[in-house]
Amino acid sequence: GGAVFRGFESCGGLSSSCFLSGVGQGVVFASNRAGKAGGAVHVACSHVGAACAGLFAPPLGTAVPVFVASVMFRGNAATLYGNAMSTEASTLEWARESQNSTSLLQSVAPGLQTLSLAVELHDDLNSVVRGKGESVSFVVCSSGGTCSEDSGVLPATVQALDPATGGSRVVLGVECVLGSTQAVVRVAVLGAASPDLERTITVKCRCNAGQARQEVVGRGTWVCRQCAPGDVVADPNNPAHSCETCPAGAVCSGGKLEGKVAGSLWEADIATGRYQLKTCPPGFAIFARDSYEDQMCAVCEPGWYCLGREISPTKCPKASHSVERAKAKAACTPAVFVSLKISLPMSKEDFEVPETLQKFKAGLAAAAEVDVSMVSIEAYAQTSAGRRVHAIPQVAGLSGSPQVARLVGSPQVMGLGGSASSRDLVRFGGSLVGVPSTVSLGVQDDAQGDGGGGGRWGPRG
Repeated sequence: GGAVFRGFESCGGLSSSCFLSGVGQGVVFASNRAGKAGGAVHVACSHVGAACAGLFAPPLGTAVPVFVASVMFRGNAATLYGNAMSTEASTLEWARESQNSTSLLQSVAPGLQTLSLAVELHDDLNSVVRGKGESVSFVVCSSGGTCSEDSGVLPATVQALDPATGGSRVVLGVECVLGSTQAVVRVAVLGAASPDLERTITVKCRCNAGQARQEVVGRGTWVCRQCAPGDVVADPNNPAHSCETCPAGAVCSGGKLEGKVAGSLWEADIATGRYQLKTCPPGFAIFARDSYEDQMCAVCEPGWYCLGREISPTKCPKASHSVERAKAKAACTPAVFVSLKISLPMSKEDFEVPETLQKFKAGLAAAAEVDVSMVSIEAYAQTSAGRRVHAIPQVAGLSGSPQVARLVGSPQVMGLGGSASSRDLVRFGGSLVGVPSTVSLGVQDDAQGDGGGGGRWGPRG
């Protein structure tokens, strides 16, 4: 108070009369200086009183001439705050940076996102109070009941007000109580009895796409955790749902799932949070529908036709064959078949590698001069003695086609070497998929052929 100091001992009387009443018309407070607050006048109370409130209007904190009723302030200054007039701290307010922060208005992913909060002390004339040594506590509580330093779900963060700015800034972690989707953050001046010296906000706890809830053991709270890249979660805010491996037939990004095959339909099980493949487009069929990780829309194998939806693949009728992705029975055309029994020096697991299976079929197709879609594997099994696989592939061709005639009459054209011991059954040695093999070849005409692909159906590599 460069000119007038109103002591705290008379704060109670401010409600009935204004201490500046009766000073006379045209009184000027000019060029006064204060080392702390209130360049002209300082009231050592938290308010100027109801009787004075109507006499003063902003901006009393500026150094320009201000007329207040019959009083004029001109050219007054204070080192800390309140160039014209000041009071003691009256309210705790959100600093402008917090007021503009979406963290106060929107949701937060507890455990992964933080609240950046800033508060400052204001006097009764809305000047920021500087030079004080008060401390402020920040505490996160459940959304129900009283919030205090003793009832927080996390230990309170206590920070002193910066004397130079009059504010306090903190980055605050948040956890939500189990069963609740909200949390309350209380900020208060330590030891202050006035409710005007505290502020509370309610924040909504929500996990974002690609996140899932996780209980914090021992605290009765939950937070969000980030799923691994490529994982999926059906509903990030359903406590029963967790991060899941992406199924083989889908692509997962940002916590969301999309089928690899256009037209496939995936639905999430609300109870478990796991996605299930419901339908496939024509030319595809659901493979491994009972295996969450392996389910996919698989290309319809040669020798089969696939109507799509949830319908299982159907084998072509006897003595007929189809190319892959057949969508209807009409795609099955009359054909003859050449069956072979091939012994390979490798394990069943090695033979099942998609690249090996495809190379095996491509070699037979090239030798028979047919498209690889005309080659199917009827069956295969590992022998008990040693690491050998017996595979039984079929090569299909249209009745009377020169490719089938050449294959039956001259097995050597398969590029495997050897010689024919009879027209109906030929044994010869050679190499398939880069390893020595023993081959037995049998001929079936269109009346004897089993038709279509073999008994094993599955996705192509």
